[in-house]
Amino acid sequence: MNLVIDEAVEKTKEGQQNAIGMVVSIVIDYILFFYLVSTFSFGNSVLEFLGFGIIM
Repeated sequence: MNLVIDEAVEKTKEGQQNAIGMVVSIVIDYILFFYLVSTFSFGNSVLEFLGFGIIM
């Protein structure tokens, strides 16, 4: 019985890691999308606001 329980725990851990990975990838996609949209829409003003204007 212990082997069955251990296997279930392992699968649960894997599931949690997959869920976290999905959330992280969605957040990264959202940030990249927002960044691209903001650069196209507002151009240099957003970059300057974020401090990239100084670097550029």
